[in-house]
Amino acid sequence: MATMGPMQYARKYWGLEIPILNEDNEIVRYENVEFSKYRMHQGWGQNPPVFPPGQMEFVNAVNNYSYNLYKQGKHLQVRVRTIWDTAIVLSPDRQGDELYNSIIERAARAFSGKGSPEDVQLTLQLAARCGVAAKGLQQYCDETVDAYARLGLDCNGFVGNYLCYRNSAFSWHYSNIAAKPPIHGNMLIGEICKKLASKLVSNVEEMLAPGIYVLAMVNGNGAVIDGGWGPDVGHIMITQAHHWGFSPVTTLPKEYSGKHYLLYSGVEATPGVGLTDFKYSILNIINDDKDRLKNGVATVWRDKAFRQLAVKIYPVL
Repeated sequence: MATMGPMQYARKYWGLEIPILNEDNEIVRYENVEFSKYRMHQGWGQNPPVFPPGQMEFVNAVNNYSYNLYKQGKHLQVRVRTIWDTAIVLSPDRQGDELYNSIIERAARAFSGKGSPEDVQLTLQLAARCGVAAKGLQQYCDETVDAYARLGLDCNGFVGNYLCYRNSAFSWHYSNIAAKPPIHGNMLIGEICKKLASKLVSNVEEMLAPGIYVLAMVNGNGAVIDGGWGPDVGHIMITQAHHWGFSPVTTLPKEYSGKHYLLYSGVEATPGVGLTDFKYSILNIINDDKDRLKNGVATVWRDKAFRQLAVKIYPVL
């Protein structure tokens, strides 16, 4: 079994090579896409639910294209290359069968910030074929449609997908979410933290043994913000399996300046920056019997956001 680190996984989004097929399912060219924008959608929590911008236009265009294709006696075919470099060809027998519906469901995830690299390949192949990406796939991804890009990732979309697929023992397949993996890209932040089921980091010294850690934003009471559809939006990040030792940090708040802090490399998807690498300085971790609610709450400095964040830290075993 092979294991992939968070940065390796992020590169799978940054270096997508999308095959463009004609109506006879022949590859006519490839289009390179850097999938790196931030995309969050909270409309699912409204009553009635509100679809992400562009999703229904995409689905309707794919359905119309497929209808005409099958009417001619042809088949829709899509191709996926997994993060482990396995080639998969999917060819539904007819429009609306189980495979066809699974492909559409997977392809729609990128509109909500939840797609895996394989899911995004489906989105972009179909967008090219059905004509909604007339200005090119990169612009189709990156064009601002509300506060964010049309297609991209949110924080738990990236972390959840990474934790789902980081081991080759559980590789992508169009139907394998039905197998209920312990963690996946559609999970809320609180669910991901509960599923990790590992001992919360309680002091900086525990992180001197390099490892992968999940950092989840907490509220004023020290509880992980679950995320979801309300106004209390949380955040989740993940480190690489190495640190840079204790280092000085510039641009810190005054009360933390002049000291050295444990510095970890990491990756996250965040507004204004997108999916990118970060460095996290562990400023402190509360471990005080006088404030049990906040035990385990760490203050972390994020370099590209230039701000500190209160989090709880979970080792990934």
